[in-house]
Amino acid sequence: MIKYISSQGREIDLSSFKTRLKDAVFHAYSWNYESTEQKYGIEINNFRKDPLEYDLEIWVRGANAEKKEALNELTDQAEYDVVNKTPGKLIFGDYYLTCYILTASTEPGDYATVKTMQILAPYPFWIRETTYSFLAEAADPITILPGEEEPEPEITMEQGIMFPEFPFDLTVKEGKKTKGLFDLPTDLKRVRGTRMINNESYLPCHFRMTIYGPVTDPEIVIANHIYKVETTVFTDERLVIDSRSNTVIKIGRLGEETDLYNSRYKLQSVFEKIPPGRQVLTWPGGYGIDITLFDERSEPRWTL
Repeated sequence: MIKYISSQGREIDLSSFKTRLKDAVFHAYSWNYESTEQKYGIEINNFRKDPLEYDLEIWVRGANAEKKEALNELTDQAEYDVVNKTPGKLIFGDYYLTCYILTASTEPGDYATVKTMQILAPYPFWIRETTYSFLAEAADPITILPGEEEPEPEITMEQGIMFPEFPFDLTVKEGKKTKGLFDLPTDLKRVRGTRMINNESYLPCHFRMTIYGPVTDPEIVIANHIYKVETTVFTDERLVIDSRSNTVIKIGRLGEETDLYNSRYKLQSVFEKIPPGRQVLTWPGGYGIDITLFDERSEPRWTL
């Protein structure tokens, strides 16, 4: 599968008969280096990677009206991405490359119109995403012993607004249990959720973690590393930790975003990459989690 997806979400299939990629060399890359001259040879100080550039040769076939439509669509989407500085994606199998189409030339022919295009990838890595989704687990039932009172009902964010006499009560409910901002220390909580994730790369990888409310001070442990944010996420809200952009954002019910970078756990970085191989993930289990791993390579993995 080969296709280009513009930043507007428009897909152009480059493996169809009418619009087909005929020539490109995706399995080629290079590293540059910085060095200090020695008496014999050099000492490597650092490796770096320049942006990737590829030339694509695309054959556009069909009736004249079909060719015109396909050629115009290619230009429209490429120009939109460049003018708005929003890269598209070149999809090759399971991997994608964020890129711009910088140049193009067209050569009409009897059998097909040949369009040659040059793409630029500012971030020079092919990326494969693998997403793991873990649903909230049901809480243990509460046993009411003789003489004990029923637990207090949940107080939601809306109730805090409706009843101003409790304006600062940010209690949230996890399953059937009610939990406040000042709860037991982490080491006293029983961890219910245990799952496995697999970083198939040979290197630690970036990730995007989404945590769904309601939850207070969400905490996930991966490979004995703590990912924690000291905040309250209400029902229908979500918290997104992105290691690539070093951001912690809470997204509200209406799509509003709150920067919670300063609320991140400070003793261990919430942006620590996920180690290679199979890793144990644990969390209290009372709220849902999505975690996407980004396998980044200089060239797409061979699938011959």
